[in-house]
Amino acid sequence: MSVRFRLTALLALAGCSQTQSSPQATAPPGYGATGPAAAGPRVSTVYVCPDGFRFSVRPRGDSVVVKLPAQTLTLPRVASASGAKYQAGDALFWSKGDEATLETAAGKYDACRGTPAATPWDEARLLGVEFRAIGQEPGWVLDLDQGHSMDYSGDYGATRIIVPAPEPARDTAGAVTYQAQSEGRAVEVVIRQAPCADVMSGEEFTHTVTVRVDRREVTGCGRVLATGDLTGIYWKLVEVNGRPVLPTPAQQEAYLRFSDDGATVTGSTGCNGFRGEAEVAGDRVKLGPVASTLMACVDPDLGSQEQRFLRALEGTDRLVVEGGKMTMYAGGRTVARLEAVYLK
Repeated sequence: MSVRFRLTALLALAGCSQTQSSPQATAPPGYGATGPAAAGPRVSTVYVCPDGFRFSVRPRGDSVVVKLPAQTLTLPRVASASGAKYQAGDALFWSKGDEATLETAAGKYDACRGTPAATPWDEARLLGVEFRAIGQEPGWVLDLDQGHSMDYSGDYGATRIIVPAPEPARDTAGAVTYQAQSEGRAVEVVIRQAPCADVMSGEEFTHTVTVRVDRREVTGCGRVLATGDLTGIYWKLVEVNGRPVLPTPAQQEAYLRFSDDGATVTGSTGCNGFRGEAEVAGDRVKLGPVASTLMACVDPDLGSQEQRFLRALEGTDRLVVEGGKMTMYAGGRTVARLEAVYLK
């Protein structure tokens, strides 16, 4: 489990958007089948730098393809006295042992450490993508880092549109819609939770996705990528002190969120909102003191559940996040279980 530190490069997108046309119309990672067989020899490495900046590197013959938050570079190998060095103009990637250096016009990143990614989907997850969708004929990929960026590669990679992720709108049927403008072009993404099968591979997904760019529409399938992160996620309470939570309307469910820096926790007990301090180090955690609003629960059973949840929060000393599920412990005893709810 790790506390998530948002990518500085993605944060910089907040003041701009862009539409790019790739000079080489090659299919970006994620097209076609999504299993290991689809990845074949296209194994990449995702690097994380000390300031949280992330990028991926994929070998291609005597060159490497470096995927950055706002662009993709192809760098040929050049002579080097040590390590493996790739350079084109003012862009450079240089790996030595377990660490690497990246230089671009935007800045220099040293001591970046890499993690192998076996598939394009694994690569996206390691890069911080929370939701990915794909479609065929023509091939397209949509990557969504909720609250930070929305990245669409269409027409087999010939068109790339990157915008800050807009605030989502949810209709009464549960569909989530994102709308944005990019250099005068209207972009709309509609995501619905419903079974979906990729038309090329037959692989099953959990969501259907429609992307509209201007008047052109494409459809495909998507899924949430379980990053194992703690922050930036809506955690819905499902069990407290061994008891399943009582059923409530969605707008009244008990949940919590950690701030991006992991220093604050906020949420709802189902009756009242709450806020408290948080200290996280590895899987060790300290929450509280927790302050809540003082509305009385109409249902006494909900009132009892509220008190158990608040006590569980302030007693928690360890968190384990795995596969989109969070377990809270106090003195080695499970006190609460929560599930990640994405796109919310």
